[in-house]
Amino acid sequence: MTYKWKPGKHSGEVPTRITPALRHFAVELAGKDDFQFVPCEPMLDLGPLRCYQTCDTLQQLLGFPPVLGYSFWTTNDLFLSAEHHCVSQKPNVELFDAGGDMSGCKHVLFVATETPEFLEDEHLEEIYAAGKGGGFKVLVDHPAIHRAVQTLS
Repeated sequence: MTYKWKPGKHSGEVPTRITPALRHFAVELAGKDDFQFVPCEPMLDLGPLRCYQTCDTLQQLLGFPPVLGYSFWTTNDLFLSAEHHCVSQKPNVELFDAGGDMSGCKHVLFVATETPEFLEDEHLEEIYAAGKGGGFKVLVDHPAIHRAVQTLS
């Protein structure tokens, strides 16, 4: 099953299979490749790209702990992309994306890295300052693909 995200000419999809390149990319970013398909179950509409705030609010309101990690995408099997992401954890330990995906995806492909007690701006700034905010991995060695990835970066 394929899920679209971020409509436009540079749209991507949730990977449907875990390839060696995807595993390697996850290990580079997250230090592991424990992939999970996490359902998108929107509970709050805080706007697009507000996963940290959504999870922080759910923790305060319902006690659902936030789980930091990465969501992974593929674009026509030309390159992979990942973004640092936050999902919530239900009392039964099941993860879910409470903000939902901005394009209506049903799932995200996620690798968890940590479950912080609470989200602090300083902690998130450290993640991004260390170059761990996400990135791209080229799958097809072609100058046009390298230029596209450089432009998107």
